[in-house]
Amino acid sequence: IYGLLFSINPKLTPDQADNILFSTATDIGPVGWDVNYGYGLVNIEKAVALASSTIGAATAPDTTAPTIPANFKTTNVTSNSVALSWNASTDNKGVTGYSVYQAGAKIASVSGTIYTNSGLTPETAYAYVVRAEDAAGNQSADSSTVSTKTTPVPFAINSQSISTKTATTAVASISLTKPGTVVIKYGTSASALSSTVQSTTANTAHTLNISGLAAGTTYYYQVTAVGEATVTSAISSFKTPRLSTTGRKR
Repeated sequence: IYGLLFSINPKLTPDQADNILFSTATDIGPVGWDVNYGYGLVNIEKAVALASSTIGAATAPDTTAPTIPANFKTTNVTSNSVALSWNASTDNKGVTGYSVYQAGAKIASVSGTIYTNSGLTPETAYAYVVRAEDAAGNQSADSSTVSTKTTPVPFAINSQSISTKTATTAVASISLTKPGTVVIKYGTSASALSSTVQSTTANTAHTLNISGLAAGTTYYYQVTAVGEATVTSAISSFKTPRLSTTGRKR
């Protein structure tokens, strides 16, 4: 009889099969279980019927989709990224994650309610929706659409360095985010940058030669870049190498 019940409903547990047999048995002798007759005579017809009705509850697929993520919005937009957030969805079985779509294509699966889309193009429009998912693969309908535009790249100094030094010269390498001109002020005191060298052609990369330096001396310098804005770096320093008594660097 157990084999018959499990063939009808393979998802039954042993305890469930026992309960089906015991609850459908035809009681004989004293009412209820007793030491002589147990639960009574097996009633195959009732046991099969109960196992068949139980199969619906045991195997019915989950077809309920999670609720639509609400309050979908941007939390930060830069020249190359868009940060998104939304409220958690609910589901009859539980939400397992969220899928983020951009221009109709899935770009991410996340378990939480925030996501940052990075590596974007400056000054470009982007539109997003998010869907909630459950363990059965049900997806909610699309959230409201969030449309935004990445910001322009700000004019800034990307990097600055003294790439080459001799006892009396130095080469400064400057990188800008957008074309601009460059002025370097320098001197032996951070509070008195009295000398200058400049590059007057608007470019994003500049190489400036600083000459007339003293050997074995610490110099301080500051970069000012002028383009669609004027930006000035913090003061940095470098030291020229000393000369040996034979006139060679050491």
